[in-house]
Amino acid sequence: MTAVTGPPRFPLARPATAGRLAGALLTLAIAAVPLPRLAHQSPNAASGSVPAWIDAAYGAVGLVVAWRKPANPLGWMFLCAGVFLALSEDAGGRR
Repeated sequence: MTAVTGPPRFPLARPATAGRLAGALLTLAIAAVPLPRLAHQSPNAASGSVPAWIDAAYGAVGLVVAWRKPANPLGWMFLCAGVFLALSEDAGGRR
């Protein structure tokens, strides 16, 4: 039997990483409430964007899958999709 040698790898797929991403998603979802008012926009304006609760739903599904099965890439994709959708929503203020 041959031993695999090489530098030790830092595992990126940890439940704690999923929790941190979910915390970032929660922060972005909460920030989606006052940001349209600060930009003098209606929060219910039809700007072609996704509502914040859909971003949170993607993130919640991704959190459950990534927390229970950290090696499953689908959970990480759902979690990151929720984070990036919320980030896009919060950064999408127009003038």
